[in-house]
Amino acid sequence: MTTHEELQQIPRSKSWRTLRGMRAFPPGAASSGVHADKRATMFNAALEQAEQMFTAAATVGPQTRPLLLFYGLSQAGRAIAAAATRLPATKGGAQEWKLKGHGISTDPSNAGSSLAEVMIRPEGGGSTSFVGVAKALDSPAIAPTGVRLGDLYATIPEAKTMQIESDPAFPALLANIQPTGVPATTEGFFSAVLSFVPARLEAVLDDQEQLVQATEFLDRYPSLSGWTFNPRAAALPVVTGGVPGFATMTVYWPFSKSPAAPIADQVATAYRGFTHYVFPAVSGNARPLHPLLAWWGVLHALSAVARYEPEGWFKAIDIDRQGHRTANAVEHLLDAALDAVPELVVMAINQAST
Repeated sequence: MTTHEELQQIPRSKSWRTLRGMRAFPPGAASSGVHADKRATMFNAALEQAEQMFTAAATVGPQTRPLLLFYGLSQAGRAIAAAATRLPATKGGAQEWKLKGHGISTDPSNAGSSLAEVMIRPEGGGSTSFVGVAKALDSPAIAPTGVRLGDLYATIPEAKTMQIESDPAFPALLANIQPTGVPATTEGFFSAVLSFVPARLEAVLDDQEQLVQATEFLDRYPSLSGWTFNPRAAALPVVTGGVPGFATMTVYWPFSKSPAAPIADQVATAYRGFTHYVFPAVSGNARPLHPLLAWWGVLHALSAVARYEPEGWFKAIDIDRQGHRTANAVEHLLDAALDAVPELVVMAINQAST
């Protein structure tokens, strides 16, 4: 059965058609200003390479697909940087938009035993691809402490029901935000019903322990700042069953939190259409990574494992190993990337070029 969320998502053909339509008149800094002609040339060439790599990725299996997906996204990042108004170019100075190097590194050595424990760390300076695109999108990059692949993987909405580890600590949460029609006991508040909460929070039986654990959990989601549990029920959290294997939690804010911007856009991020998610801060950052950069980090890590540790990669994606959840999750994510990433690239170019 097709869900409302799936109906909102744009097929890859439409995303690439949108991106091709930008090339005659590139947006943002690729259309005016210093080096606009060079930036336009980079924008067009990088998008063509990205599209060809994604097209090729769709024709191969998981053994080699992450290589093509990652390098396709990396080239799309060059197009984002070329159009980005946050990456200036001066006649005699630095050309921040002209990216060099990856900007992140992956240690794939333990992939054969645990893909989730593979570490992703920053590498290089401000003009590297990952850091440059992060600046273009006003996003943090990966902090010096690095991040586990399992933790970053959990922040990708398409992975929510198919993770590479059984109980991710802080996954992306689907948010249904209601500024009106809240229960009469919470008049003057709006609510957010958060789905795909880890079931471990529902399993806590003691009210006070549940309050502590739920509070610690929600505090990792910066956009939820100022939340309260049911303000008329002694601040105890309401955590109930939802999708099998997950829990649902409801939190509240006063109406006054939203004087100007829509409530949903203040406490959550619109992701691939009108679906809203809240994302955790990872790797010691105060803010979440931009969703495209979460994909970037995950695809970089998977491609590094596939390239440098092919034996460990083949072991991780061996679908015939009984009870091996990782392989099925990876196959699912690599399939989802073919549609999700081009759509996010369209959104990122629009964001970066304004």
